[in-house]
Amino acid sequence: DENGELTGYVHELAVAPLLKIIFDQISDEKIADFTRSFAKMANSLGITSVGDLPLHGIIREGAYRILQQSGDLPVRINFSAAMMESNEKIKALEQEFTGPLVTFNGVKEFLDGTPMGYTGFLAAPYEDKPGFVSKPLVPRDQFIARVTELDEMNVKCRVHCCGDGAVHLALDAFEEAGKANGFRDMRHAIEHIEMIVPEDIPRFKELGVVASVQPEHSPRTHYSTHPFHHLIGEERMKYMWAFKSILDTGAHMAFGTDYPVVDFTPFRGLFRCVNRLTNQLEPQGGYNPWEKLSLHEALRNYTLGSAYACGKENELGTLEPGKLADVVVLGKDPFQIISDRDQMFAMPVMMTMMDGNIVYEA
Repeated sequence: DENGELTGYVHELAVAPLLKIIFDQISDEKIADFTRSFAKMANSLGITSVGDLPLHGIIREGAYRILQQSGDLPVRINFSAAMMESNEKIKALEQEFTGPLVTFNGVKEFLDGTPMGYTGFLAAPYEDKPGFVSKPLVPRDQFIARVTELDEMNVKCRVHCCGDGAVHLALDAFEEAGKANGFRDMRHAIEHIEMIVPEDIPRFKELGVVASVQPEHSPRTHYSTHPFHHLIGEERMKYMWAFKSILDTGAHMAFGTDYPVVDFTPFRGLFRCVNRLTNQLEPQGGYNPWEKLSLHEALRNYTLGSAYACGKENELGTLEPGKLADVVVLGKDPFQIISDRDQMFAMPVMMTMMDGNIVYEA
């Protein structure tokens, strides 16, 4: 208002121009310093590799360059460019950032928003908005054509899809790309998958698409009043965060956090996908209990699954001879306390090693 007081908020994609203005005021050196501080926090949680996905197309390769050249970063960064970035820029990034600390890992696109904001693209109308399914952020034909072009260039594509309509469209695009260019081990990925139609569950395995999900996105508070009850209805809620159903097809899954949208610690996510409970331990027995994972399955998805999604399963993800020594030592045995919310949320990390070097000690 006239006094400079905020009177509202900026919604979803409308924030993009503001972010660009903000980031333009911050030097590459300062971004690199922020990243080093972030890396220390990651190490304190037992994390040695992260994915850095572009926020509304913003990439700071100057900061990546500083970090790569300094050689002192205690996490590995696997970053993506925007899907609609020029082919020349994508290829230049691919050629420059080959690791070991900073690695170009393909492109990312938002195909929809979220069902919570009525911006998730659904396969059938919202329960409380008859006839409304929202729409993909990239028109269908344009999206399929771009994915097919990038696939031909051997560029890995990751796609944000929360609604089941967006998931279906992304799978269609990867299928069309495979038909056009030949199906091969591309490791394209779909992010989030909050909803899915049953017929799409086996397509991840069939098409070789990685299901990249974030367990801490699933219901965290007061399940009985979760917005999905009125947004998508009880029948479609049977297919929300369908981790076990997708995994049982033999598909590859990668787990992460989507920080800073939710807490960075992986231990909340482990509790969530094994127990399917909110912070209030609701509902009794867990929501959609048939989708519960064992702790072994969940840990594998957080480690080897994510390494596979980045194409680094031969050097990371398991403890075995010939691989890089990334090790975390915990103060408690998660197999003994996985059902204890408070203990899992406060899991003590005693030591973290990256490539054989101690990068954190409690």
